[in-house]
Order: sequence, then C-alpha cells, then structure tokens
Amino acid sequence: MIELLKTSIAGANFIPTSMLVLILLYWLAVIIGALDVHLFHIHIDTDIDTHIDTHIDTDLDTHVDTHDGGLFYTILAFLKVKDIPFMVIVSIIVVVFWSGAMFLHLLPIRTGGLLNAVLLIPVFIFSVISCRYIAIPLKGLFGNNDNLSDREVIIGKVCIVLCNVFDERLGQAEVASDNKSYVINIKSADGAKINKGEKAFVIKKDNEKNFYLVKKFEGVD
Repeated sequence: MIELLKTSIAGANFIPTSMLVLILLYWLAVIIGALDVHLFHIHIDTDIDTHIDTHIDTDLDTHVDTHDGGLFYTILAFLKVKDIPFMVIVSIIVVVFWSGAMFLHLLPIRTGGLLNAVLLIPVFIFSVISCRYIAIPLKGLFGNNDNLSDREVIIGKVCIVLCNVFDERLGQAEVASDNKSYVINIKSADGAKINKGEKAFVIKKDNEKNFYLVKKFEGVD
C-alpha cells in the first residue's frame, strides 16, 4: 500500500493522481448532497456509426479544429456518450487513466522518470478510447428522457457550428428548440466548409447514422 502511494505521487504520476482525488471529492460531495450528479451535464446527441468516428481520428492536422473547444466536441462525438452525465464520463476516463499510470510501475523503467511521463500520453488516449466501450452498459441505466418531438423540431432551425465542418468531416453544433439547447452531430450537406462560430440551417436528419445535414446560413435572424 505504501509502495502504491509512493508510485502514485512520483513525478508525472502526480497528474492522474490529482485528477483522481478531485473526482473522488466530487462524488463525495454528490453522496452527501452538496452537489448534483448532473451539475456539469452537457446534453449531447452522439449516436453515430463507427466508420464516421474513425474518420474523425484520421488526418488530425486538417480535419480537426483543435482551438477553443473544437477538439473537445469532436472527442465527445467519438465517445458516443449520449444520455450519460458528463461527470460520469470524466470519472471513467480518470479512473482508467490512473490505473494505467499505476501499471506503468511494472515496466522496467524508472517510476516518475521522463519515459514514465511520456508514456502517460498514450495511456490517456487509451483511457478515452476505453471509455467509449465501458460506458455502453450505462446508457440503459441513465436512459433518454427527451421526447422524440424535441428532435423533430430541430429540423428547420438555425444552429451555431462548434467546430469546422467540410467535405465528409463530422462536426457538432448547438441549436435551441422549445427553450432547450442541444449539441447535435452535423455534416455539411453540400460539402462546403462551415467555420466554427458561423450559423447553419438544419435541413435533414440521417436517422440511420443519427446526424444532421446542414447548410451555411446566409440570411438574417
């Protein structure tokens, strides 16, 4: 136990350990009623097909907007975390990240050394990817409380693009409908580039892949 404690705070291992402590404090606050599990919940519509997700991961230099939250929404789309509270997702990632960091102690490298720190990067990436599959059984637990009509009235609405979309690239946008705000998956209907922060018109939903086709909005509000 003492060895585990020393390993957990050695060098760069202090990062995942600090994250784990914060998560534990958060859930302790939830248990005693000081915080709500949905406090940081982000409503996301992310049920998309696997081959679209893998397309997001390729050619990051040209296909992912990594500034001001673009990459954040791309990661959420990849995770398929619809209906699951945001902090549950964060907790899964952190627990896997910390566990992986502790397993690095078994490798023939110096605990807390430079190589240990570098290896935390692929460990974190693995934790994000793992979260997608670990969270699958949780979808049924939290369920979907939105009425189908909430989705239907999104068609015809003007949305704000959250990350650049063009060609076949999947992105996300925020749209308000009936006093509710949704973050939805989108693709450019004609392949034209729509930059982050620009407005787009929601014209159609692909029910099979669960994303919306949009066109750049040229009108006035």
